[in-house]
Amino acid sequence: MKQAAVLLLTFTFLVGCAESPVQDSRAQQGVEPVNDQPRPTPPEPQWVQFGIVEWISAAQAKTAEGTPEEAMKLSIRMDSGEEIEVVQAVSQAGRFNVGDRVRVLHIGEFYRVTYWPYDTGG
Repeated sequence: MKQAAVLLLTFTFLVGCAESPVQDSRAQQGVEPVNDQPRPTPPEPQWVQFGIVEWISAAQAKTAEGTPEEAMKLSIRMDSGEEIEVVQAVSQAGRFNVGDRVRVLHIGEFYRVTYWPYDTGG
């Protein structure tokens, strides 16, 4: 019987040690555990470019709720020479005209066109 009690206490001690890893003791002491997981890559930086509206056509966009909304398809010649097309809801920045100077914010796959009446020195 005495041997069974010693074995039971030894087994309980070993199981208890296995269930309380070092990280738990570090957390109790206020030490942050080391995270070996790779850190996520930061998002692309926000790019700001300038250009001129070359042509405009009517389009439709969808709101977050999925309802159709009046939009404009803009073809913009960037100062760099690149030409892009952007479909943007009229409610986001109003209406543009051919020849308007615009600022284009580009984040990942998303573009946002706004008026830019200021001379950039170009």
